[in-house]
Amino acid sequence: MEGRRRRSSLLACAAVGGLLAVAGCVGSEPERLVMGTEVEAIPVAESAEIRIELFDDLDTPVPGAVVRLSTDTPGTALSADEVVTGPAGAARVTLTAADRVGENRVEAVSGDLSASLVVPGVAGPPARFVVTAEPARTVNGGTVAVAVAVTDRFDNPAPDVAVGLEAAPAVAGIELPGGETDSSGSLTRTFTTAPEPGDNRVQVTVAGLAPQTVIVPTRRLSGLAVRPERAELVAGDTLRFEAVGFDDDGGELGVRPEWTVAGGIGALEPTGRFTAETAGRGEVRAEVAGIVASSALTVASGPPLRLEVVPAELRVEAGETVALRAVARDAGGNAVAPAEAVQWSLSADVGDLDDGGGFTARRVGEATVAAAAGELRGEARVEVTAGRLVTIALEPRNLTVASGTERRFRAVGQDPGGNPVPLTPTWSLSDAIGELDDTGRFRAVRAGTARLVVASGRVAASTEIEVVPGPLASIAVSPARAEVPAGTSAVFSAAGRDTAGNAVAIEPAWELSSPVGRIDAGELTGGRLGTTQVVARSGEVTGTADARVVPGALTGLTVEPATATVAAGSSQRFVVTAVDVAGNRMTVEPAWRVAGEGRVDAGGVFSATAAGAVTLAAVVG
Repeated sequence: MEGRRRRSSLLACAAVGGLLAVAGCVGSEPERLVMGTEVEAIPVAESAEIRIELFDDLDTPVPGAVVRLSTDTPGTALSADEVVTGPAGAARVTLTAADRVGENRVEAVSGDLSASLVVPGVAGPPARFVVTAEPARTVNGGTVAVAVAVTDRFDNPAPDVAVGLEAAPAVAGIELPGGETDSSGSLTRTFTTAPEPGDNRVQVTVAGLAPQTVIVPTRRLSGLAVRPERAELVAGDTLRFEAVGFDDDGGELGVRPEWTVAGGIGALEPTGRFTAETAGRGEVRAEVAGIVASSALTVASGPPLRLEVVPAELRVEAGETVALRAVARDAGGNAVAPAEAVQWSLSADVGDLDDGGGFTARRVGEATVAAAAGELRGEARVEVTAGRLVTIALEPRNLTVASGTERRFRAVGQDPGGNPVPLTPTWSLSDAIGELDDTGRFRAVRAGTARLVVASGRVAASTEIEVVPGPLASIAVSPARAEVPAGTSAVFSAAGRDTAGNAVAIEPAWELSSPVGRIDAGELTGGRLGTTQVVARSGEVTGTADARVVPGALTGLTVEPATATVAAGSSQRFVVTAVDVAGNRMTVEPAWRVAGEGRVDAGGVFSATAAGAVTLAAVVG
């Protein structure tokens, strides 16, 4: 083993044979201490050489260094407790192993350096062995376990030693007659006695040692007994049963029976060791060569040692209620009453757990259900899965939306605990107020109210939708065309509409594109003759109608010239000017009348026939 310097080192240069060994001392400090041996193990009480070496930081051997040696292993000895490294930086010491098998530990220290070495001590060569037979006296045709224990001269078990076994008479037999001892120095083989009563011999040989013979006398089996004859146990207890054979003289014989247990009350090993498990009555039976003996056995329930939650694993749907039970059991697994009242608890909020172990699943997830009774505790794992669809959560609800806009509705299926449940929804509207696709997207069109319904199987949810008109998109003016006599009025109306044609209430401002009259609150009063657009305006939206002001009622006629002198036999043209109530000139076809000498034609041309005063009149209507 190797050790490195932990702190600044001191170098000791030792005097050897009266001379100071200084080679390698100047400027060299030990940096590494190495200790080893050429053997992997040492037989007990034997010796091996240990080599100790010192090196500096350049891996140069360091001579003249003092190394102190020690061991804390009882019985282990060192030839010296202090050595000095030679010119090659090495020293040697002899290790003598303890006389017991085990580790031989050596510590080396030089200045601040230290190293340790462990050399295993192993058993020495075989020095003696012991042979035993169990049972020592048995029945003819029975089986005997022959055990060989080999040790060295210090009584350490000797492993891996070859052992030979030979049975006599020839009809007797040994399974696997040869072999090697195990780590405990032992070898066991089964010996079958001869079918006839008499002495049976097994000779055992170990190399280098005198052979030994064990004699096993056999007698004819006439009786068999199991001890104890009866027993009362508590579940969890163990009891070793023994079978004893008897010869014709009543002498006891060692037997190796076939063991069985009746009544299902416990487990029985081939050695007769019984472990009580289930409360009840039964018996332990031993059989040898067709002869059977038994022992009556009663197993009672023991004190509660553990608590179980039944069922131990549970998978339930949300909304489902299940009953869990806390079962106390004794060492044999028998159900017994718990010593204290059971307290229930739940590790996660996945449902409700009452005082009696009743669990109602609510939320999807996993949790541990624990039952405690005093110091006993049992657990069960519960997994809550989504249950059946019982409700549909619909969002948004009671929606008011403007025509022309879109909204997405979301439907989430829920089980009795409110956990999400997959669903394939069907969407519908009670009235055609818009467009609804199979994803729940709604586009408002016609103003009004309707119920939106989403359904999956027999489960449905609904909400009311109100569609209100959207923003004003157009104005229609009525009538679209009108003729308005001057001096009279015509009333126009304006109807607002959104993009879907829904009526939008408006209070428009009215105006005329040409000054042919005046308009107030949609009432146009004609004035000057001409055409105009009647404009209704609300914000940035306008609507128009065409209007024409035509002459109104005739209110005045003027004949020009008002006076004239016309020579007899000549003519004069007179013109009639007509105006309506607004002063607009009108085109008329008057009827002409003459009072005096002369005549006038339809075009207003007067011809004088004689001298004199004449009155000329134009008549319309």
